[in-house]
Amino acid sequence: MIGHLDDDRLRAFGKPARVTVWPARDALLQIGDAETLLRIVERDGRFVVEKQDRGGAWRPQMSTESLAVARRYVIGEIGVRVRAFVERGHRRPSPDEPLRDGFTLTDLGPAGLVLSWREASGERSASFPPGSWRDKAVRFARYAELSEESIVRRFGGGGGAASNALPPGSTAPAGADADAEEQRVAAREIVRLVRRELPAGADRLTMRAGVLATVDCCRWWAAWGERREEIHRPDDPALRDALHASRRASYRPGLGTWFSLELTVTSAGDVTMRFDRDDEPVWWSEPLDPTAYVAEQRSFPREETHQPPWLRQRLAQGRAQLPQRLIERGTELFGRIAPGAELVHHLLPEDDAVLVVRPVRGGGSIYVAHDGSVLFAPSAVPPHQALELFRSGQRTPAEKFAG
Repeated sequence: MIGHLDDDRLRAFGKPARVTVWPARDALLQIGDAETLLRIVERDGRFVVEKQDRGGAWRPQMSTESLAVARRYVIGEIGVRVRAFVERGHRRPSPDEPLRDGFTLTDLGPAGLVLSWREASGERSASFPPGSWRDKAVRFARYAELSEESIVRRFGGGGGAASNALPPGSTAPAGADADAEEQRVAAREIVRLVRRELPAGADRLTMRAGVLATVDCCRWWAAWGERREEIHRPDDPALRDALHASRRASYRPGLGTWFSLELTVTSAGDVTMRFDRDDEPVWWSEPLDPTAYVAEQRSFPREETHQPPWLRQRLAQGRAQLPQRLIERGTELFGRIAPGAELVHHLLPEDDAVLVVRPVRGGGSIYVAHDGSVLFAPSAVPPHQALELFRSGQRTPAEKFAG
């Protein structure tokens, strides 16, 4: 992801609504106009967004374990004000507006609401106060995983023209609101790494890659005139990183990212590059475990209307196999610390996860994620807090489960 925007960029973004960045010794960011301010402060290991109206008391708006998420929320709230000022009002989401696919909103009653989602870098969450905050959580879900620059552009801050902003509730088409520079950087790195593999005397080299969030596979062909043959190249961690960086930068909310890439470089310096976002990638080794597509959907959510039939089929297969596999994982870990213990399990379908519980005093629980990573929660931790920790990405190393 692109890093934090500097204060000058934020001032330029907020200028149409007379919003600016204000110096504050006790805040990580403070921004607003003469009447209303938003700030981010760190408390007890969490980042809290607070609001002040006309010099009154600071009131909490949301909290999260990630400074990046807190900044995205603040920038989005400023974006709402900027667009409202430029367009003289716009439609706000109603309380019953549906939540975006790939996001989960959990109502914890007096403890408030928790919005959870997964990014390529891991699980993320944001907590909102109890009461009528669902609309804010739903609105934030539209851009919660985007870079700061992409959020600014979504609200019309790309070059100052409000006409570039997407209408509220719309989904960016492929190529719009993109982290275009990130895509270009990743593409240049892929080309550089492939070009250096061009064999001596060869006219051209073609690399074909199939990539998902947790698996990737590449094949190579070189050509000398009319002669073309497959060649084998050792695994290159730098190329793998560049391929996954390209997928992250190419992701569009609700639309997904590319599955396959074909790149050809020639000795004359020509380059052709083709991405495929719709067809099933070809896997040349053993058949792919369909649970890999569940991990893909968690990392790069696609709305069902944008899932090709083959992808819906693979997701159904993966989700049918996943629960038992995760139950076995949790059971095996409990067996290390409490051999022979009686266990019960609960499915967490919204998270593609399971909960394995030892139902005795002090027994504890193990939350098992779709990728097999786990969180052990002692019995003293309330279930809603344990679930929030799990959804935020906190995990227990497997080596901690020692007999």
